[in-house]
Amino acid sequence: MLLKCIPQRNSPGYIARRGSNLLAPVSRIGSRAKCKAHVPVSMAVEVQSEIPSANKVSELVTLAALDVGSGATKLEVAQVDTSRQGQWRIVGDALFSKQTSLLLAGDLKAQPDNRLSEAIMDAAVDTLRDFKSIAEQHGAVKLRGVATAVFRLADNADDLLLRIDRELGIKLQLISQDEEGKIGFLSAATGMDTGNGEPADLSNVVAWDSGGASFQLTATRDKSSDNGEGEYQIYLGPFGASLVTAMLVGQVQKQQWGAGVSPNPVSLAEAEALKALLQADMPPVPTWLTQRLADPQTQVVGIGGFTCVFAMGAKATGRLC
Repeated sequence: MLLKCIPQRNSPGYIARRGSNLLAPVSRIGSRAKCKAHVPVSMAVEVQSEIPSANKVSELVTLAALDVGSGATKLEVAQVDTSRQGQWRIVGDALFSKQTSLLLAGDLKAQPDNRLSEAIMDAAVDTLRDFKSIAEQHGAVKLRGVATAVFRLADNADDLLLRIDRELGIKLQLISQDEEGKIGFLSAATGMDTGNGEPADLSNVVAWDSGGASFQLTATRDKSSDNGEGEYQIYLGPFGASLVTAMLVGQVQKQQWGAGVSPNPVSLAEAEALKALLQADMPPVPTWLTQRLADPQTQVVGIGGFTCVFAMGAKATGRLC
């Protein structure tokens, strides 16, 4: 795989493509890149019926989107063209973008009872309070967001979601891993700019979303050879940067995992031991994915933050801008 990554200028993330030197920045909750990005489906569905009628005259509204992930929380505020049902698009560059490290998955891994600590939940609420204030300062008429893997894992995730709603008035939508894969694919699609205004051919694209507590590889379903249900084929995995780091520290290096603990330096033997642990619990690779990756026409688009495998690979090879 040809791996070359660049950081987004206004919103954290990396994109790498197999078989191509073309690069574009992509966000986990949507991107404006050089082409105009789609508003994430999960966001549009909730907000659509709540926009004040006055804004529907101009069909341009300012919206704020949150992605509360397992290792980082992201905010993006942008003007959105809502003139086409189900085809909302960001107009121009984002008004504001920010990512804050919030190691929810790492905290969960450090707890003996599979519950997020009070300290990390306080930090999450404080972060979202700041983000809400920023969104309002930039004129957002509505703020909605998604919660991902760590909220599917923690026994007290519902308590945190209810607290965020009660104290901040922010309703986070807990999405499934399947939905996370679909949104990742749509985010990758926004970076596939053809340069001539025409829609890109996405039939040979595989989106690889590397998160803090999970990963998803997603492609459109080939109806000519696959009679399965749904528009997408998704390979789901239980590993992400935060959880794997916790495994390295706790299970391989036999240290107590917690905030501020670093596994570095990592020996080759430790890296091999971690690899063996991952391989033992990795779900079987589906045939469709093996076939897609063997096709020289396939482009693999990698999405992740500063600690994802794509960023690390780019940094190690000197290809990180």
